[in-house]
This record gives sequence, structure tokens and C-alpha cells, in this order.
Amino acid sequence: VNGDTIFVENADLIALDKTGNADPIAAAVTMDYSGSMGFTDLANMEGAMKTFVRLKENRDEIEVIKFASSVETVQEFTNDTTLLMAAIENDPRVGTFTAFYESCRVGLESANQLNNVIPAVIGFTDGGDNNSFISLSGLIELAQEYQIPIYTVGYGSSSAPQNLEVLAEETGGRFFLSPDGQGVQDLYETISGQLRKLYLVQWLNSLPSGTVVVISITTTYTAGNGSFTDTVEKTFVIN
Repeated sequence: VNGDTIFVENADLIALDKTGNADPIAAAVTMDYSGSMGFTDLANMEGAMKTFVRLKENRDEIEVIKFASSVETVQEFTNDTTLLMAAIENDPRVGTFTAFYESCRVGLESANQLNNVIPAVIGFTDGGDNNSFISLSGLIELAQEYQIPIYTVGYGSSSAPQNLEVLAEETGGRFFLSPDGQGVQDLYETISGQLRKLYLVQWLNSLPSGTVVVISITTTYTAGNGSFTDTVEKTFVIN
């Protein structure tokens, strides 16, 4: 795909439709309160989270999850801005270690239970993890299974961006490092744009039921600061 032009190999194209998804976004947001996050880091993270809540559309829902040694769901999914702001200001009692991957797993599980929404997980963290039962690779596999992207937002002086970048890239999300007010707006617009704007490709299928098919899609996007290309693969079974 390059703009609205599509090139199809080894398939008979029926239609390509540029469409949108009117369902609300449901974002499970995890917030890092581990010992490696300093006072300024926490203040910046909470400020960014409040900005994100203010930017959301009225129907969009957010779940607030806070973590350190343990994981606590402070506010389940809601579109109520007042409840979300109160949850952000809630002082958690979750220890000092870091269960970041576990917090994302909790977010994936809860988002996967919802219907008629566009699910996503957003992780605000310094990138470390020393107290999760699930590994980085296990978390990536689970997100891919559920088809839910994880967006990562790095804060903290000991931020480990390499793991956050891998987690975002492998699950279809994006990585942001210490965004300011404009950066948080870019974060929301990126998530909204990626999840709500879709291409629907239809092609003729002559394969028998039960056939395992691997689809490889290469996309090229041209913007003011250059061209970007990415290839993803998806495996499914013909019904």
C-alpha cells in the first residue's frame, strides 16, 4: 500500500476500501510507581496521563492500572473523566520492584473482554522489569494472539527504551520517549489515527477449508519528514 494504491501478488483482488472504525477506543493504561521512578518522573507521568484523558473523545474508555512490585487496577474501564482524574491522583500501595510486563498482561486480559470497542494497552514506565511472571516474549505473543497493540511511553532517568521499542514494534504499537504536552497530543492522535483508519482488502479465495494461510503486507507511508516502510505477517486458517 502506498497512499491509496495497492499491489497484490499471488491473489485476485476484488476490492480495496479505505474505511474507518466508529467504535470507541478502550485503552488500558499502566502507570509505573516502582522505586526507580523519581518524584519528578512521577509528576511528569501523571501530568501526561491527565493530558491524555482530556484529549480523549467522550465515548472513549480508559482503565487505570498502577504497578510496582504488584499490580493494582485503580479504575476499571470508564469514559467518566472525573473518575479517571481521581484514579490518576490515587496514591497506590504497590511496593518498590517493577512488574511492568505483568501490568500489561492485566491490561490485555481486561481489554480483550470488551465488545464493540477498539482495544489498546498503553504502558507508562521507565522500561525496567524485575518482578513479572510473564516475560517480554510471552507478553508479545499474548498481544499478538489477542490482536491488541501495546503503546509504550518511556519516563524516568533509568529508562530502558530498547525493550519498550521492541514491545511496541512487535505488537503494532508505537514507542514515545518522555513526551511533553505536544508529545502526549501526538501520542493520542497516533493511537486514534492508527486504530480508527483502516484499509479493507478483499480477494478471491480458491483454497480449501482448513488451509493455513500466511499473509504478508508491506506498507509504505510518505510524510513530510520522509518515507516509512514496514512489513507484517498474519497467520490464519481458511473457514
